[in-house]
Amino acid sequence: MKKHLDHLLTPLYHGNVRYTKKIRVSATLSHLLNQILSHAVICCLGTAVLARLQTVYVVLNVCLCLAVIIGLPAATPKANMNSASYALGNFTNLNGWTDGYAFILSFFAPAWTIGSFDSNVHIDEESSNAATAAPWAIVGAIGIAGILGWAINVSLTFCVGSDLESLLNSPVGQPMAQIFFNSFSQKGTLALWSFIVLVQYMMGSSMVLASSRQTFAFFRDGALPFSSVLYRMNSFTKTPVNTVWFVAIISIILGMLSFAGPQAINTIFSLSVTALYIA
Repeated sequence: MKKHLDHLLTPLYHGNVRYTKKIRVSATLSHLLNQILSHAVICCLGTAVLARLQTVYVVLNVCLCLAVIIGLPAATPKANMNSASYALGNFTNLNGWTDGYAFILSFFAPAWTIGSFDSNVHIDEESSNAATAAPWAIVGAIGIAGILGWAINVSLTFCVGSDLESLLNSPVGQPMAQIFFNSFSQKGTLALWSFIVLVQYMMGSSMVLASSRQTFAFFRDGALPFSSVLYRMNSFTKTPVNTVWFVAIISIILGMLSFAGPQAINTIFSLSVTALYIA
C-alpha cells in the first residue's frame, strides 16, 4: 500500500518542487529588474536632485553604521559576547581552502567596501569647485569607510558568539541577520534589516550613477561602439540619459548570471573587486 502511495505522490511532489523553483526564479528576476530599472530612473534625474539624494544616502549610511557599532554590543546577551583574546586573536577557517589562501580571500570584503573610491571623479564634471571638492571627497570617503568598517567588524567579532557553524547553517539563510536576531530579537532585527535593505538600494543607485558617468566619458572620447548615439545629453535633465539606460541593460544581463549558479555570479563579484583596483 505504501509503495502505491509513493508511486502516486512522487510526481505530485516533484511537480510542486518545480513549481516552487519557478516561483523563486520569477521573484528573483522581478526583483532584479525592478531594482536596476528604478536605479536607472533615479540616475536620469537632474544633477541638483541627485546631489540632494546623495546627501540623504550618506547620512542614512553613517547612522546605520553607528547603530550597529553602538547598539549591537549593548543588546547582545553576555552569553554571546566573546572575550578580547577570541575576538581579536581567533582564526577559524570554514570555507574549505587552506588557511593562508582563506586569509587572502578574507580581504575581498574590505577591498570591496573601500573600493570605488574614484567614483567621485566620474561625477566631478557635475559638481562645483571640482578641483578642490573631488580630492577631499575621495580622501573623506576612504577615511570614513575605513574607520566605520573597522569598527563594525570589531563590534561583530565581539558579539558573534563562538558557534560560527550555527550561523552559517542558520535557517534564516543570512549569517548577519542571524547575528542581529540573536542580539536584537525579531522586531529589532526586522527594523534594522529594513534600513540595511534601504541603504543597500541607495548604494546600488550610487553605483549606477558613477558607472553611467564613467561610461559616458568613454562614449565622449569615441572609445566604445555606438558612441555617436549614446553620447548625448538629455535636453531637459542635462544628464546622459542614454548612457544610464545602456549601463542598466548591461547590469541586467550580468545579473542574469545568478540563474546559472552561485559560481557564475560569484565570479562576477570577485572580478568586479579586482577590476576596481586595476582600473
